Amino acid sequence: MEKWTLSNLPPEGHPDVGRWFWDNCFMVSEAEKERLLLKERWQENHRIWRGGAVQRSLRNKHAVTANLIFSNVQRTVANLTAKNPAAEVVSLDGGYQVDQEGQPLLDPKTGEPIPDDSDKKVTVRMKDWWNTTEQINVLVDSALGMEIYGTTIEKGVYDSHYSECSVVVIDPYSYVIAPGNWLSPNDAPYVGMATAIRPDAVESMFDLEPGSVNVDEVYSILGEEREENRPQPTKSASASMYGSKTMHPRANSKGGEDRALVVELFVRDNSMEPMTDESGAPVLAEDGITPKQRKKYPGGIRMITMANGGDLVCADMPNPNVNPELSREEQSNTYLYDHFPYSTAVSYRDPASPWGFSAAEQVGDLAEKISELLSRMYRYLARVMLPPLVLPQDTGLTEDDVNNNPGLILTPITGNAGAGIHYIDVPSLPADTTRLIEMLTGMFDRVYQIEDADRGDTPNRIVAASAIVALQERNQVLMRHKIRMVDYLIRQRGRMAISFFQNFGVTTDPIKVDDSVTGIRGLDLIGRKFQYVVESGSTITQTSLEVKEQAIDLFDKGAIDSQALLETMNFPNWRAIVERMAESGDALDQAAKIFIDAGVPQETIVQLMEFARQPQTGATA
Repeated sequence: MEKWTLSNLPPEGHPDVGRWFWDNCFMVSEAEKERLLLKERWQENHRIWRGGAVQRSLRNKHAVTANLIFSNVQRTVANLTAKNPAAEVVSLDGGYQVDQEGQPLLDPKTGEPIPDDSDKKVTVRMKDWWNTTEQINVLVDSALGMEIYGTTIEKGVYDSHYSECSVVVIDPYSYVIAPGNWLSPNDAPYVGMATAIRPDAVESMFDLEPGSVNVDEVYSILGEEREENRPQPTKSASASMYGSKTMHPRANSKGGEDRALVVELFVRDNSMEPMTDESGAPVLAEDGITPKQRKKYPGGIRMITMANGGDLVCADMPNPNVNPELSREEQSNTYLYDHFPYSTAVSYRDPASPWGFSAAEQVGDLAEKISELLSRMYRYLARVMLPPLVLPQDTGLTEDDVNNNPGLILTPITGNAGAGIHYIDVPSLPADTTRLIEMLTGMFDRVYQIEDADRGDTPNRIVAASAIVALQERNQVLMRHKIRMVDYLIRQRGRMAISFFQNFGVTTDPIKVDDSVTGIRGLDLIGRKFQYVVESGSTITQTSLEVKEQAIDLFDKGAIDSQALLETMNFPNWRAIVERMAESGDALDQAAKIFIDAGVPQETIVQLMEFARQPQTGATA
């Protein structure tokens, strides 16, 4: 094998391609995960979230798990993904309407070119794409992974069946990236993913010979041992409560289906090739002798797919995310021309690592101590309800004579002997136990950055709605980094969706713009540059208190009328109030003036005014 490097990659078709990329990209990425103990951290984070800090077992049947981390993760995810985002597409090249000859149409008044409405059309098209593909559900999965593992990875792929961009959430165990502290996947020399697929499915997908794909052990590589991170059912944890004490072994969780490990890599390959014209002849430089050069792969991106430990190259191809029928210049105006189709976000940023970290790594010990104290309290109460019984030998009774059945009658040999039968007093629970649990819970909330108002609890001595809203806004400030991460993921999705639409949108899709139905075709927009703009925090839930406070502020500034204010406040009988205000104000006088100016007869105007001033008995709330 020659001395290949990331700057001197083995060319397409070379026998070293599969083995070199497998050993020097995929295995190097796996070694970096092991060096950083990432898989151990992810396994522990998943265990805490899924099974709690204290695992139940037969020896510890009184264990009580208060999974505070689970509740906070779910609350955070629900808050981050409460609504669909507010986003729009902005044209960056100032496109104009053109005539049949391709010349810009001019405004007859100003003489300036008339801007086209392509950005408005693409905005509607992207909203339709977001809703029809249920992107909000994918965003929930992505945010959940971000909170559990500390990082989430998304990949954009073109679904040719539906002619749409599809966003896939990649498990961190499957993610492949070059070692380094990269701000984004696009900064790395290579990025990709490993997945487990049935060998026959791989052979069919890549048109390979039957039997050419081998079976691999993927259980530990892809983190499938996380299947075991679940609380055991109460029956198995407390076998003494049931007739049989036999513990039946759990079924093999590894599954019986044979699978192959397939690795897909997107690599930066800046190899050059001679330029040719439409006839295939070389394009010469200005000197007329030297042929012009260009990058062999569009955007310098090459994709390699491997199996059998690198011995089998399933595919080695140029950037698959651009249309090969388009010119390089047309391709270069789309986002995925020179960008990897991957996006990452972290729950909490670590300046020394691109992987970030999760809250479980900071509060896991506190959660475990809280569960431990609760378990001790539970064991204490169980002991208090069933204290030890002293049964002297001279009573003539045995253990078989004593049970918990109601109406139990014991017949000791003598009364004096029976007086010796008694329960042992159990020491009282220390008074500081509950206070210690409250203190640890408060520390947990402080580290996790949770406010009482954020849980829906009204803080002590705070009754004003504006003060509660201020506390909720403070918590959103503490979550600002997570909000920025979610906004970034949404922007990346929009950019990739627009890029796929421009490259592969061959059909005209019907859309509705300004109450009129029109059509849009992606290939007609090739060469245009668009930006996907997301309103910051638009997916965050907004409480009714925040909406009401905002309505009062807008009413004071004259931005909304009294009807909008009353409707927002959901004031009782607000419709009737609006009608009375209209009757008693200047609205009718203004209407009369309009009728007079329009030439309506005075008698008709008087009749209309009398009718309008009559009490209305319509809907009242």
